[in-house]
Amino acid sequence: MQAIRLTGGLILLMAASLAAQSSALPQLAEAVKSNQHLQDGLVAYSRHDYKKAIPALKAALEDLKDEPGFELSRVWRAVVDNLGMAYGISGDLEKAKVIFDYGVSKDPTYPMFHYNLACTFAEMSDRDRAIAELKEAFKLKSNANPAEPMPNPATDDSFTRFLKDKTFLAALNEIQKADRMFPDRLDFSVSEAPWAITVPAEGFQVSQNRRSSDGKEAYFLFSNEKTGITASIYIEPAVKCTDSPSCRDFVRRAQLAQMPGAENVSSSEIGTTSVFEYFLPSVQGIPVRQHNMFAEFVQDGFWVDLHISKAVYNKGDRPLFEELIRSVKFEKKP
Repeated sequence: MQAIRLTGGLILLMAASLAAQSSALPQLAEAVKSNQHLQDGLVAYSRHDYKKAIPALKAALEDLKDEPGFELSRVWRAVVDNLGMAYGISGDLEKAKVIFDYGVSKDPTYPMFHYNLACTFAEMSDRDRAIAELKEAFKLKSNANPAEPMPNPATDDSFTRFLKDKTFLAALNEIQKADRMFPDRLDFSVSEAPWAITVPAEGFQVSQNRRSSDGKEAYFLFSNEKTGITASIYIEPAVKCTDSPSCRDFVRRAQLAQMPGAENVSSSEIGTTSVFEYFLPSVQGIPVRQHNMFAEFVQDGFWVDLHISKAVYNKGDRPLFEELIRSVKFEKKP
């Protein structure tokens, strides 16, 4: 179980305040806010004191189980997730499995319970069951909590023992390609668009995927651990600007208003694409040496903003930015 993967813990740290904002379930919100076991479990978990967190989180589940709306809520998901991870990180894999099995029995379409079961089976050296749960987790990834990215199994410590196993690597490759329209390219789109914008998939991992309910807007975040490149794509109707140069100028004005420390600011063209870029030596006094480039596309009434960044940047990294922009294609949906 990967100790540094604290996604569930971070979610839970905010759970009380999120629940308190709910007008639909005020009783649950108050119960969550006032539950001392929950607060104790949060503090212990955030301090990596998993053995202390376990009894507190178990007690919180028992305390809150009869509260209307608690079971299957995001707070409940986070408590189950944290409790299971606390067991796993502490080395009690059998109890971790019991907790995640319980989560699946109540909420079978929540992907993180399946992912955590996969981690647990991997720690038990049960490759085949780990693969089965990983496949199920990624099949269900659209049911994750909002803004909750799926972890990357290729960099998760739980699966390190299998990273030279041909069967496991083939399964990872299958999982990565399962949702692609085009086998060797990442694709990003909205339901209202007749196309998908694509880039080469090699080396990239998609970590966020958010779409609006009306099918007109979407945001995607993806990165390449080997090159250090992080990129995002935002798609929306072309209302604020109508072509690549005007969208580039719009983004430039908006970004520079928020980045008083920006250096080496410039606007140019890469092929037929208008781009804007700047360099940030530091953020709030912390050295980052981050280069940022924004490439703007307008297609069939939609504006696509591609933002590429890299920390600890040097001039030799610039071709990575240009190559990604030149690789962009708008492809008709199959």
